[in-house]
Amino acid sequence: MQQGLIFRGFIASPSDVEEERDAAADEIAHWNGANSLARAAIIEPVRIETHARSALGAHPQEIINKQLLDRCDFLIAIFWSRLGTPTANEDSGTIDEIKEFAKLNGSEHVKLFFSNKDLPADHDRDQLRRLRDFKREMETQGLYCSFRDVDDFKSKLRDQLDMLVNATLPSRSAIVGTLSQEVATVAAEIDLSDDAKKLLLEAADDPHGDIAYVRSSSGTEIVANDHNFTSPHDARSVAKWTAALKELAQNQLVQGPVRSGYSLPLTHKGYQWVDRLRSQ
Repeated sequence: MQQGLIFRGFIASPSDVEEERDAAADEIAHWNGANSLARAAIIEPVRIETHARSALGAHPQEIINKQLLDRCDFLIAIFWSRLGTPTANEDSGTIDEIKEFAKLNGSEHVKLFFSNKDLPADHDRDQLRRLRDFKREMETQGLYCSFRDVDDFKSKLRDQLDMLVNATLPSRSAIVGTLSQEVATVAAEIDLSDDAKKLLLEAADDPHGDIAYVRSSSGTEIVANDHNFTSPHDARSVAKWTAALKELAQNQLVQGPVRSGYSLPLTHKGYQWVDRLRSQ
């Protein structure tokens, strides 16, 4: 089985560049088709509409930031005629995402794109003024890309993806050798039960890569990839799968705590174990 690396790119933007958002995801898919086997790497486009889970308890932007940003390796921000809707902390949700991501992962992993297309006839002058102020601010803080149309955007994004991976990725042989050594080390450290292995493998197939643990009046649920492992009112079943989940947390294969209402994402070590199990 071929081993490799996964890069996750968060796509951020106001609401006026839906076409470019779709184009970014399409271009990443084309990049994967052309490069993933040769470079032993794949890029996953992360979007609010596909990756964010419904949740209560905080401002929506705070939930998005917590769920997605610290699990991504780079951020693509696209602007045209709008800056976006203000949040509690920043001038817009997109600006909030950019600054939070930069704080977590470094500003050098933020890829800014500004459209030079003709403005829409009904554009908001205040939004445009705020956007131009932000663009001037960015001119003093680094480099960004401007594009004429969707095709030009895709071409420039393709170049940025190549440069990103080339700057990050060692040779393919080095990757495979390093991963094989890491997986062997993990395997030597941990002896998982069959139940823990089943739970781990199912979580790895989940788009969010996590395991939800919920206790309520309806019973206890342990869910991965839309599969509930427990029979909520069967105490034996609940005890069995709770023990398996705690085993994963204790071995740092998922990020705890095992507490009701929490989702436990797989760690890097957890994905190494998945690679090991699937290569057997």
